[in-house]
Amino acid sequence: MALNRGQAFVSVEDIRSLAMPVLFCAAIFLTASYSLSFPRIEAGVSSFWLPNGLALAALLRYPLRRWPVLIAAAVIGNVAAG
Repeated sequence: MALNRGQAFVSVEDIRSLAMPVLFCAAIFLTASYSLSFPRIEAGVSSFWLPNGLALAALLRYPLRRWPVLIAAAVIGNVAAG
C-alpha cells in the first residue's frame, strides 16, 4: 500500500487507542501509591481508595467495548502500586 503525500502512516485514532490505556494505568498507579500513604494502621489498609473512583469514572465515560482494556489497566496499576 503506497502512502499519498500528506497521509500519515499511523492515524491519530490509533495513537489515542494505544495511549489511553497506558495513561490510565499510570493514573491508577499514581493514585494507588498516593492512597497507600494514608493508612492509619501498620497493616497497610487504606481508609479510602482513590483508584476505585477513577476506574468507575473511566468505565462510565467510555463505551462497553473499551471496558476490558480499562479493567486490565486498572488491575495492572493496582498490582504495580502494591
